[in-house]
Amino acid sequence: MAMMRRWKHRFVVYLILCEDDWFYVGMTGDYHIRKQQHFEGEGALFTQHHKPKKFKILRRNLTEEEAKRLESEFTAVFIRQGWRAYSA
Repeated sequence: MAMMRRWKHRFVVYLILCEDDWFYVGMTGDYHIRKQQHFEGEGALFTQHHKPKKFKILRRNLTEEEAKRLESEFTAVFIRQGWRAYSA
């Protein structure tokens, strides 16, 4: 049972600062691979057009549902604050 709980809470929500000052908010179950994909131009279409500069984890140890909700909430907050933000 402990393994089930650990596996369930494996998602992260992350923020990418792009070279053109756009921000990208995403979520993943494996941030090491996803970060590499973004920086190698194989991630989201957005980061293929807006080159990533920095990668920051905003929240860890989330369920997939929590990660999806927080991804949307972070993006909305950033946009309300006037940031140039996008999420998939």
